[in-house]
Amino acid sequence: MKFLGRFRPMALGAAMVATACTGSGSKPTDQKPDLDTDSELPPADSDAWTRNPAKTMACEQPLTMNEAAYPLQRLTNVELANTVRDLLSGIADSAKLVRSTDLPPESRVAGFSNNALQQQPDRGYADAIEQLAIGAAREAVKDLSKLGCAKEDGSCIGDLISGFGKRVFRRPLTSGEISDLKKVYEEARAEPLKFSHAMAVETVVGTMLQSPQFLFRLEEGQGTISDKKSQPLSNWEMASRLSYLIWDSMPDDDLFRAAEAGELMQSEKIEAQARRMLGDDRARGAMKEFFDEWLDNKRYSAFVAAPAKDREFYPTYDEKQAKALIEGRDKFIEEAFFGGDHSMTQLFSSTKGWVNDDVAYIYGVDKPGSAELKEVELNPAQRKGILTNPAIMAGMSHTTEQAPILRGGFIMERLLCAPSPPPPPGIITQIPFDENEAMTYRQRVEKTAEQGKCANCHKPLDSFGFLFENYNSIGAFQTEEQAKFKGMVYKLPTNAKSTIMDTLDVNGEFDNAIPFVEKMGKSKQVAQCVVEHLWSWANARREVDEDGCAVVPLTTSFIENKFDMQKLVVDLVKNPSFRVRRVAAE
Repeated sequence: MKFLGRFRPMALGAAMVATACTGSGSKPTDQKPDLDTDSELPPADSDAWTRNPAKTMACEQPLTMNEAAYPLQRLTNVELANTVRDLLSGIADSAKLVRSTDLPPESRVAGFSNNALQQQPDRGYADAIEQLAIGAAREAVKDLSKLGCAKEDGSCIGDLISGFGKRVFRRPLTSGEISDLKKVYEEARAEPLKFSHAMAVETVVGTMLQSPQFLFRLEEGQGTISDKKSQPLSNWEMASRLSYLIWDSMPDDDLFRAAEAGELMQSEKIEAQARRMLGDDRARGAMKEFFDEWLDNKRYSAFVAAPAKDREFYPTYDEKQAKALIEGRDKFIEEAFFGGDHSMTQLFSSTKGWVNDDVAYIYGVDKPGSAELKEVELNPAQRKGILTNPAIMAGMSHTTEQAPILRGGFIMERLLCAPSPPPPPGIITQIPFDENEAMTYRQRVEKTAEQGKCANCHKPLDSFGFLFENYNSIGAFQTEEQAKFKGMVYKLPTNAKSTIMDTLDVNGEFDNAIPFVEKMGKSKQVAQCVVEHLWSWANARREVDEDGCAVVPLTTSFIENKFDMQKLVVDLVKNPSFRVRRVAAE
């Protein structure tokens, strides 16, 4: 681990902290976690295991006996920036602290940037962390009274390390860690450095902020190791699992108090904390991050931007409109999760929209008389739920026309968890123009991609995308599509009819997207897919076969509770597999 550049003479002290015992710091407790929920598993021949026709879920061992190995998880850029902000709240000026966008870009696996297997640090990351630590430590010591260590004789350093350090490491420090950090302070004050008290405290804080105990979520567990090598998480570890799932940040004082009191071993206490946390504004940012990554909003937003659209086809479309569409999409998702009955059904079928005067024509409604976004009721024959949202449709479009292949692939992969196989190597993926006839984009796809060896994969894939032909490249509703042929722009009638097959419960013949999205909002296959994505996000890894032990009962509860997405989060954090760690085999 790199150390603060100007403090290299004390690199040994930093290394000692970096390699110190990383024990949980939890006090032994006689309280046993209530992890015995084997009765929640449905029978082996139950339809609950086959909600997705593309794959069967598995669970050969009881819930508390088969937890997949949990990887060593590093804080994501968003988590790291939020944690530094909350750690130094009331101590430093948040405007001068690192932002997530200041850190090196993260790799994504299956859409998620928090996959631990892709978090290997490199030189660029180490340099960025060094700068983060230098900047945060410098801001933290500007008023040492706020940090609680203003005594120039250094007599307060022990209290600073054990008190502030507990918040940095998110658990009580071990005696070895306290000793090592005291040595960092003492070396800074001694010859030949002779740092001032403030500079020595800055060195200690900077050392903490570069330590693995801060940058990673280290888990050692507590209590009895089962014969299947699983072990319950400690109270402190559960506090961090809760806070980083629901807030994308460190635990607050109430979670720390609950951990100190040993309250996070029991389901009802965990549920109470989760519900409290979901009511906090920080949950809105964390849930937005999950939805953004699940629905790939960050990538698709680039295709909503005005430069991504053809000026000849959309001469009045500008960046103000693109910004309003993206903000309206985000507001719709936030309302679906936090407002109303916060159900999956609402996510797929709500007719609410957030509209200003600039984008009213795209939504197909009258101007609300405001430059700010206003909640309006949309035409239910044209708009229902997230899939017909203009920003979603514009993001999954080309410069001039809609992109049914992209839209179909999105539905199969992200909403049904039944992705189409990738195209074989060497296949030309661009849909060519016909030189002899003006055609809609759908007709061009049917004439090219759905012929020959591509047909078997493309026909089911395209069938989903064709349902959304009524939404053009900027997300506006259309009954006629603009098509360019021999330098002229023609208007051709759209065809949004399609037949869906091979799903569990959204099959049928549909005239357009509206009756299809209504089915999606009540689909058990979609419900399981939502659970799978949230489960992968919560555990920072890809789903594995044995995750059926958790995914299947969570999906059952999700369905029984009318697709309540907040209840799903609560059930997930109470699930036994979320509350244990896998012990390495000897």
